[in-house]
Amino acid sequence: MIVKGSGMKAAVVYGVKIPGTEGRAGMATIADPEGDLDMKALTFEIRRSLPKYARPLFLRIIKEIKMTGK
Repeated sequence: MIVKGSGMKAAVVYGVKIPGTEGRAGMATIADPEGDLDMKALTFEIRRSLPKYARPLFLRIIKEIKMTGK
């Protein structure tokens, strides 16, 4: 998913365990090296383009996502 106008550079989406529950919850780690991520635009695009069950419940904003290989 590309979020136009949000300032998002890269993202990794994965499931995390929550103690006392079954299954996993969605988490997205988003790279924001300049600190200009537009959360309003990001939220709008996530709600517009993903069904409820596919939306991440947690967001982690970091400066850089380490990549392996190219």
